[in-house]
Amino acid sequence: MDESQQEVIAQTTVILPFLDDEVPALYLADGRLYIPVCAVCRAFGIHADTHIRRWRTLVLWITARKLPFQTEKRGKRLVWCLLISEVPDTPQETYGMKDDI
Repeated sequence: MDESQQEVIAQTTVILPFLDDEVPALYLADGRLYIPVCAVCRAFGIHADTHIRRWRTLVLWITARKLPFQTEKRGKRLVWCLLISEVPDTPQETYGMKDDI
C-alpha cells in the first residue's frame, strides 16, 4: 500500500454493533475504515498494552496500521489500528484472551 492510500482523510465515530459501543474510526484515502486498538480494548474492558503484544502475532494483525489519531487530551499521536472487519465480536474470539478476562 502506498503512502497516499494510508493517509487518514476523516476521523469520526461508529457503533460496534455487537457491543453497541461508540468508538472512534479513521477513514483512509482508499476508503477502508480502521478502529484504534485502544478503543476496541476499552469496549471489551481490557488493557490495550497487555494485549497488543499478543495480538501482533495473530493473523488479524496483518492489516493493522499505526495511524495518526486525534485524542482529546493528548493531541495527535500514532496509535495501532485494526481494519474494522478484523475487529473480533468478543474478546474470547481472539487467541489467548479467554483466560485473561
